Amino acid sequence: MGVELQPVMSVDKPLDDLNSFVQAIASIHPKKTKVTDLWMNDEVLIEFASDCGDFDLSIVNWGSVFIMAPKKQSVIMRIDELLSSHNSYVKLQLDMGEYK
Repeated sequence: MGVELQPVMSVDKPLDDLNSFVQAIASIHPKKTKVTDLWMNDEVLIEFASDCGDFDLSIVNWGSVFIMAPKKQSVIMRIDELLSSHNSYVKLQLDMGEYK
């Protein structure tokens, strides 16, 4: 299970909203551990460590941000709780099987 976020503002520039995202989940103390530019996929993959566990952000150039934590779904649940109180994001439930 994953969560796709679509920033309400700056949908054409999702990387500009990265600081806003990190501030929104600041209570779990996210720390960037690795950034990979997957230029052939028009995607940037950012790996994070946090108090809740590790998670990845996949940012694609059409304005979507995917949060993935295949080893610990509780991380996604906690991030979901934090972002639900934010007006800057819209949540869409996804079936990751559709993206294989």
